[in-house]
Amino acid sequence: MTLLRDIQAAAADDSISAASLLRKCQILAGRLGNVEFSTWVQHELMGYPADAELPAYRTRVRGQLRGTLANAARWYKNAALPETSLPEEYREQLLFAELRQPVAEIELLSKANDPRSPVPPELWEPMEQHYGGGYQLLQAEVSFGRGAFVAALDAVRTKALAFAIEIEGLDSAAGEGSPRDASRDRLGRHSTRL
Repeated sequence: MTLLRDIQAAAADDSISAASLLRKCQILAGRLGNVEFSTWVQHELMGYPADAELPAYRTRVRGQLRGTLANAARWYKNAALPETSLPEEYREQLLFAELRQPVAEIELLSKANDPRSPVPPELWEPMEQHYGGGYQLLQAEVSFGRGAFVAALDAVRTKALAFAIEIEGLDSAAGEGSPRDASRDRLGRHSTRL
């Protein structure tokens, strides 16, 4: 099987991790000398730096504030909490997440039943002021649905597949030689045009 066909098969097979698929894409990008594709693959594998523009499929995810409240008579576990109970200066930071992490982490989050991020305990006391009846906040976290993580993985697979199909349409043997052969081929084609 050629590298292009191997990438296509891996992109279509959900049992193969997105990280494994992308490592095959990195080999292809290196052999082709395609810097743009290589950069995309590296960002997907290693995570997007703070100064890098995120692709549209790595949208910001909005979470739901949840927690455990208790007083002498009642106990509410995993209760939806109003976001106004969070101090305003922390709302943006805690309720929204950018998907900058490596694809392997996104894959783990896509398999989690209910991905969550903790609210720092030092914010619990200010939050308690929003609840009457002597309730104490015992736990607080932000719950993120799996959908955004699943969609991001699907977009990565689709983009890798589209690239492999496009390259195969141009040259079905692309990526099969060593990087040195590809350089020589590019140089050879260039010199014949002169």
